[in-house]
Amino acid sequence: MKYILILALAMCSTTSFCCGNEYGHTLDGKRVYTRYFYLSDYYRHFDKIKLRNRITSLRSQPDYKTNFKTQSNIALNLMKLGHVDSALMILEPLADQYPNEYIIIANLGTAYELDGQLEKALEYISKGHSINSDSHLGSEWVHVKILEAKIKERDQPGWLRNNRIIEMDDLPSIPPRNRHMHHKKVNDLQFQIRTRVAFTPAPNKVMANLLKTLADYFAEYDSYENALIAYTYVMEFDPSSKRRISSIIRQMNEKRLELGIDELPFMFKRLLDQGRIDPELLLFSMNDIANELQEEHSHEVAQMDSLENMGHIIDSLESFISASATKNETNRKTPRDREFAPLIIVGILSVILGAGSVLLFLRRRVK
Repeated sequence: MKYILILALAMCSTTSFCCGNEYGHTLDGKRVYTRYFYLSDYYRHFDKIKLRNRITSLRSQPDYKTNFKTQSNIALNLMKLGHVDSALMILEPLADQYPNEYIIIANLGTAYELDGQLEKALEYISKGHSINSDSHLGSEWVHVKILEAKIKERDQPGWLRNNRIIEMDDLPSIPPRNRHMHHKKVNDLQFQIRTRVAFTPAPNKVMANLLKTLADYFAEYDSYENALIAYTYVMEFDPSSKRRISSIIRQMNEKRLELGIDELPFMFKRLLDQGRIDPELLLFSMNDIANELQEEHSHEVAQMDSLENMGHIIDSLESFISASATKNETNRKTPRDREFAPLIIVGILSVILGAGSVLLFLRRRVK
């Protein structure tokens, strides 16, 4: 029955999100092609069932105990499941045996970071970067800077609040010739944010710091739409920044209205849901544009973009209906209760009338 409902919703959804290119707006009045940045559930959560199945599959291989590549893969999946100690037990001996094997060295660096051993993490991530600077699309320089910043924050609490992990000067200010692509270093920053988010869910100071730099870059050199999305994520990952960031959003919206930009791109509005943007964060800036976005978001939630998301809607509806039925069943009177209810009411009224009659009789005798 559930899958029939999902299919019906899919057939009724005539405005489902599709691939395409769209022009956004810069804050100096230009219209530019924009590649939207967002963090969907795909980036935010590991599929733990698939990870466990993957580990079972790897351990079923005849040579899994002696094959270092299989062992490294098992360790990676264990890390994603949160079993960092088990991953370290596998990776540390492997690193001694294969000191120049990039994947083992990089995985060990990540395991040390998750375990809070930041100096060791920096050592191995830096070593991995020197072995293969093209890894992770050449973005590991960002990972190195993140570890350096985490060490500074540990030694100087508050450092992240007053400093950027990635300086704006690290990101090119000249627009690329091909507007269909962000700058290489901007792509590196986005890639690192997306690969980290499942390991570091909100709230997280490091993620908020990276997102703030990305948002500032978008506001200065890219599109209003991308900046708005990134600033909203900053508030999610650092709730204490809501008032400060909402003020920035308000200023952007005022500038946008001054430029006469009164219509947001259709795909952008759809991506507010795809990227799990919380309308409450947008409303925090208390302006008409934020209200417009909240209204659009509410409409789009009713028409999710995939069968999987529609399934979540059905699950929620089924849970709500089930809970309501249980509550009604608990509160519902039994037939016997309903049978005696009128008699109880009559009894109470009789007592009241009887007491009134007695009081009236006594009052007359006194007179």
